[in-house]
Amino acid sequence: MERKLNANLEYEEILADIEKLRLANPVKNLSEMLGYKPSNVSIFLNRKRRPSKKFIIKFYEVFGKALHNIEKATNSNSSQNAILYMECIKRDKKIEELEMSLKWLMGGNANHIENHRLRNAVQTS
Repeated sequence: MERKLNANLEYEEILADIEKLRLANPVKNLSEMLGYKPSNVSIFLNRKRRPSKKFIIKFYEVFGKALHNIEKATNSNSSQNAILYMECIKRDKKIEELEMSLKWLMGGNANHIENHRLRNAVQTS
């Protein structure tokens, strides 16, 4: 997806690409994967400010291949392939979130573990 590395893409196109990923928690997922503060990502997603060129380039470096595969599966007129692909993406995201949680928990102290437990309790309620 070389065309996606152009940092001058239209803002609506970037938002559409973010929606194509169908992230469970876009603010959290994008901030962790791209290294931005959640508050900044939220501002971008809520259309209060346009993302920087650096953000756009980083987004397509990280998610470009996944977007290409989504478009390929969608354009193949095979809804079954698209469904299977989306299931793989969801599984990979869950694995990645679990790995990040484990790394964090292994390096954290009791306060960090308690905060993580409380955050998960709030998300599930």
